Amino acid sequence: MTDPAIQFASTRDGVSIAFWTMGEGPPLIYLDVPGFSHVQLELSIAPYRVWHDRLSRGRRLVRLDFRGTGASGRIIEGFSVDSLAADVMAVVDKLHLRSFSLFARDGASPVAIKLATACPERLHRLILFNPWTNGAELPIHASLAAAEPLIDVNWHMFSEMLARVVMAVPDEEAAGVAAFLRRCTTPEGWKALAAAQRATDVTHLLARIGCPVLVISTGRTKLGSLDLSRQITSQIPDAQLLWFEGAMVPLGDTGAVGDAIEAFLGEPAEVEEPEPSAGGGAPPHQRPVLDKPLSPRELEVLRFIALGRTNQEIADELVVSLHTVRRHVSNILSKIDVSNRTQAARYASRWRLLD
Repeated sequence: MTDPAIQFASTRDGVSIAFWTMGEGPPLIYLDVPGFSHVQLELSIAPYRVWHDRLSRGRRLVRLDFRGTGASGRIIEGFSVDSLAADVMAVVDKLHLRSFSLFARDGASPVAIKLATACPERLHRLILFNPWTNGAELPIHASLAAAEPLIDVNWHMFSEMLARVVMAVPDEEAAGVAAFLRRCTTPEGWKALAAAQRATDVTHLLARIGCPVLVISTGRTKLGSLDLSRQITSQIPDAQLLWFEGAMVPLGDTGAVGDAIEAFLGEPAEVEEPEPSAGGGAPPHQRPVLDKPLSPRELEVLRFIALGRTNQEIADELVVSLHTVRRHVSNILSKIDVSNRTQAARYASRWRLLD
């Protein structure tokens, strides 16, 4: 397979941001950890390539390096959340993307959360993998700050400590991961990025996220925990949490995580559209023929789903329990043969069930 071409976008403050795209379909922007990302080197690392191929199935995958990282401009200051969000928007504008979904890992999560509230009309779906929102509350950040003098003494040793202790990479792979890290940034760049992340707090933005969110936790890590993922999920209006104990992305078995992401984002390329009427969608009198027809209550719930209501909002509106709404949603997805709420909403719109 031919490697995608490395392209560049320029931010308003003049920083060159490296990126590439792979595949065709709805855009998915994949944000990796600031300071541990290199869009050019990743193309020659087998686990990364397998993961990128998976994410680009049926969609246009966009990968970029934040400022100070990888193939982007190697500056050593200006790493605020606002600045990193501007890096993403420079690429979005370069590609003329009207809307997109975001997938952010670990330290990239605050940037994705910022974008979700800064341009809600353009963000379709948000995936947060082992997220955190307040750098000052992560014990590992304080530990790394205490170890930072080692960077100036022995950058090689510090990078290997980071791989083994923070990233929990097996000993036989730690040297290679550490070498990759040293290619991703400089000692000065790492210190500046780490200081900016310790000062980052986007917790107050969680309640303002309007799009559906999938939070993925792999259990306890040095940069978070299942409890932290639960706390973050509980503060987002329309969010769900999935737990994959011990999963490593992209260096481990990514099959289950990839399946979950595909189910959440949907597979629009595989959805068959009926012949449109003059006004769009199916004629008002036409209804799908189902093996098990939807009940009046299920039709009501489906309409709420299509309007973007959360399960709790539906429960409050219908004065029923949350458990009852979840059961209705599960029955609806099964009866109309779709895998997620996004596809259910398309179904309702296509068959004019909102009329």
